[in-house]
Amino acid sequence: MKNTFTLFAFITLFLYISLNNCKAQSPVYFMEADTLVSSPSYDYKNPTFANEYLSSPTANLFYERHNGSSSDIMFRTASYTGYSQEVPVTNSQGELNINPVFSINTVVWQSNKNGNWDIYYSTYNGAGWSAPVIYPGCTNEDETTPAYLNNNTSPLQYNFSFLIFKRGNDLFLRRYKSETSTWIGTEQNLTDGISENCSSPLIISASTLYVFSFVKEVSPSLSKLNYRAFNFNITTADITWQSLFESNLSETQKNPRYNRDIFGGYYIGFDYGVSTQSCRGTYSAPNPSVYNFTNNLAGSHSGGKGVIFPYIFSNNAAGNNFHFNGFGCVTKTADSTFITLIGQCDSSKNSSTIRKKYIGNASVNSKVDLSETLPSSGIIGPSYKFRAVWEQNVNGRIALMGSSMTEYLTEIPNTSSTVSYKLYQNFPNPFNPTTKINYELKITNFVSLKVFDLLGQEVATLVNEKQNAGNYAVDFNSTDFNLPSGIYFYTLNAGKFNETRKMILIK
Repeated sequence: MKNTFTLFAFITLFLYISLNNCKAQSPVYFMEADTLVSSPSYDYKNPTFANEYLSSPTANLFYERHNGSSSDIMFRTASYTGYSQEVPVTNSQGELNINPVFSINTVVWQSNKNGNWDIYYSTYNGAGWSAPVIYPGCTNEDETTPAYLNNNTSPLQYNFSFLIFKRGNDLFLRRYKSETSTWIGTEQNLTDGISENCSSPLIISASTLYVFSFVKEVSPSLSKLNYRAFNFNITTADITWQSLFESNLSETQKNPRYNRDIFGGYYIGFDYGVSTQSCRGTYSAPNPSVYNFTNNLAGSHSGGKGVIFPYIFSNNAAGNNFHFNGFGCVTKTADSTFITLIGQCDSSKNSSTIRKKYIGNASVNSKVDLSETLPSSGIIGPSYKFRAVWEQNVNGRIALMGSSMTEYLTEIPNTSSTVSYKLYQNFPNPFNPTTKINYELKITNFVSLKVFDLLGQEVATLVNEKQNAGNYAVDFNSTDFNLPSGIYFYTLNAGKFNETRKMILIK
């Protein structure tokens, strides 16, 4: 796990050096609420955005459509301009289908179709959802609260998924091989050595590691977050576990949620305390720093989630090591319940950007979720929206309401004041598979031109030599370096000059 911390520190430094002059328009607010979906016949619950960050212009949204004792899983996509039409994933015959989770092209949920809770899944083939399939390891016991993650690795023979679910007091893991569409190996009891009740599993991709997180009930009045990282061998499908870590926080922790940034970093948000409940977050567990994002807000707070997009910085957030471009939670006061939405939230908070949406008296319950970044064009900017969706009673039925916030991405500027060098934007951009990078030297110097991926790792060295003054053009062929589609940076260094620009490879 130490390597993960080292990588994260490098990424933070790389971002700060390269991007510390990027400015978003300030202040930024979430807009007023709009109705996403409502009906006199149905209740809509549990809006859930997928946490993918796959350089996509859309985000996947799932929710439950309830009609008495039956419910269906519904799906639609969110984009910069709005939402697609809803599509049913299930066709309930009187059963409940709840708790959807999604990764890449598969949605997983729990259903009581067979008289007890089982795990089901469905895959999207580009045209529609497959018929629901029951997980073959289901038993007469209840299998609930699934967590699901695809490793997003190609070619197909190296593509696997991980399913974690609760059965009894324990959490179990099983692997799925995409190439053969089969569940492989046997179930692994991840909490076999823990006598206490374990719940709320999460599984997160963190660069080259994976992190398994859950809540352990230490006593009836105290629950604690636990983390355990593991490596996965894509050729043998073997898992190597690292040591288990338990939070040392003194008050109860529950309702963990996560989001990740496009650099592979992640945070786990959770509710902390009972009498003075707050939304807190940890970054790159285990043994992480803990940030309280609601200590300056009146009331108690739960279900907090943030959206992280490191390319966009505000004046007061640049340089902070924990930054949300958007944050949302449910807030309760003595007589009211609100949805609290905050823009450009750092560890000290920017209270001028808060929007509070009244949704009822103090007895009202709700859930809010936030999307990943949604670009206005292509897969990168120049502006972005973050969407929030929550439950709210409308005319006696639970509807889904929505809001959004827009931020703007400016060019990455030169970090040096010298005018002796100039780096131009590559052309074409986006490109496939080749592009041209031009730069200008007005004095002779040793020059390096390198390409980095989203993790800050060097993937190509194009120039590394002393060059005379003049204009230069370098052809960059992504196939020479076996690069997948995505966002890359190219950096020109010459003496004290350092400039970075972004480019996009689309295959």
